[in-house]
Amino acid sequence: MMKTLIPLIVAFLINHVVIANGQLPPVNSTMERRTTDTCADPTLTNVFVQSYSPSKKFHLIQMRSEFADSLTKGNADFAFQANIFRAWNTAQPFTFPLHRLFNPTVNDYIFVLSTDGTVPVVAGYQENFIPAYIYSTQICNSIPLYAAALASATDHYYTTIQSERDDMVNRWGWTDAGIIGYVLPLHQGMQTRF
Repeated sequence: MMKTLIPLIVAFLINHVVIANGQLPPVNSTMERRTTDTCADPTLTNVFVQSYSPSKKFHLIQMRSEFADSLTKGNADFAFQANIFRAWNTAQPFTFPLHRLFNPTVNDYIFVLSTDGTVPVVAGYQENFIPAYIYSTQICNSIPLYAAALASATDHYYTTIQSERDDMVNRWGWTDAGIIGYVLPLHQGMQTRF
């Protein structure tokens, strides 16, 4: 009996010492399933770029390929400013459409999230198209997409870096336009600028 009891005691102690020393406990399949059940597949995301049109004086967010197409066809004079986030260019579970609206009177674009399936209504703006699908709340390792507006230039600027938005508001006179929605960072824990 003692020969049988000793291996059981040793196995019990090893199991508890490993867990107590910071090693991971056995996998919790309920937790893994919850992630799958509440997050869109991050491997299906694309990088979204912000650019600026010097002649028309507005910022846009879309995939680089869409800018390349516009530049090649002579539709605009965009200057790339930064890769700013990852998101989906088609509808995915748990995501919502990010509508791009255009105001032809002041030549301005804004981005508005729709969570109810309708096109957002903003006075003076008309729907242009849906460049991305993003989260409406901060889930699945997403980060806020901030907006700042400059009324004198009828321009809107977008960033995932809060201190950048705050600097534009506090130092350069832009207005805080809130959080548009939630996107995935370019790289885990890091923002890339070019």
